[in-house]
Amino acid sequence: MSKPLKVAFLTPYNPATPRDWSGTPFYALQALSRAFTDVRHIPCPIAGTFQRIALKVGSRLGVDAAREPLVSELFCREVAGPLEAYGPDIIVGLSASVILSRLKTSVPMLHVSDATYAAMSGYYPGEFAGISARSRRLGNAMEAAALSRSRAVLLSSEWAARSARDDYGIPAARVHVVPLGANLDPGLAPDTDRLTDKCRLFFLGVDWRRKGGDIVHEAFRALRARGLDVELHIAGCTAPVDGPGIHQHGFLSKGDPAQYAKLKDLFRQASFLFVPSRQEAFGLVFAEASAVGLPSISTATGGIPSVVTDGVNGLLLPVAAGGEAYADRIEALWSDRAAYVQMQRDCVVSFRERLSWDAWGSSVARVAGEFA
Repeated sequence: MSKPLKVAFLTPYNPATPRDWSGTPFYALQALSRAFTDVRHIPCPIAGTFQRIALKVGSRLGVDAAREPLVSELFCREVAGPLEAYGPDIIVGLSASVILSRLKTSVPMLHVSDATYAAMSGYYPGEFAGISARSRRLGNAMEAAALSRSRAVLLSSEWAARSARDDYGIPAARVHVVPLGANLDPGLAPDTDRLTDKCRLFFLGVDWRRKGGDIVHEAFRALRARGLDVELHIAGCTAPVDGPGIHQHGFLSKGDPAQYAKLKDLFRQASFLFVPSRQEAFGLVFAEASAVGLPSISTATGGIPSVVTDGVNGLLLPVAAGGEAYADRIEALWSDRAAYVQMQRDCVVSFRERLSWDAWGSSVARVAGEFA
């Protein structure tokens, strides 16, 4: 770069806390501050509060308030003055279609997200079941505007990038696959010498069914029936399962020091992160697992293959695979200690090269440098 860039960071979330979006805005802002010398978050608390209230009210009427022109206009008006006063060279918008779609500016904008509206609405049927045709139309129009007005589009997976190209006609040269980082303490040391006295499966997710919890339980029972010394640890939800070897830890908040410490202990003590999601736009939890040297077991769907590479930092099976098929892959890898140790090491390499926030920040800086 010929000069240090002034970077404005826009997001409808609150990057001051790791509670919003599992900490993604929090860690993204930190990464940008390390990658650039001058970064300023432009807050929009009034519009954000209005949107949260409108979402609760609108959901009962089939209205997606986040796609309403009025909400978008409120965000744009709130950030306009501070943006002009700051005078950035680049605007980085994180999951900020509601802002970038209508923002009046000549500053180059970089759109960062884990999905597009078209990809999500056709992939998460349950979450879009009650949304009106009008809201869907507005959602697609907003997404199209945000993507087309952005100088570059940085999406976390090939699944999302394909939607930007195919559903919205964004030229391939403007679309970049840049995985998001692991939302854990950057100083958390990886463990590539995990205990092998027993196989500890770790399920982490709020939605037991969508995250494939029933398949996890089926595979766990199959492994125990084969005589494998296995435990199942469940966090993020209270699952409808019980029995010998099953340990429920409930929801663990990263915003609570004691609960966060417990969560990190579970990552350290696990043998595998086992979350065979039915739908997943990206899968931050798999990046987090690689950060601590923990192999992931999941499904080849959505954005997951851009996080987990089968046979490298984990195992990926088809969506149609049942518990017995997962049990076969787990048992085979667990019985091959050399392969299991190598996978732990490959997890750390994957994290450092692709799945860390520093790697993400470097990619953002590289793309931004093209417009300096």
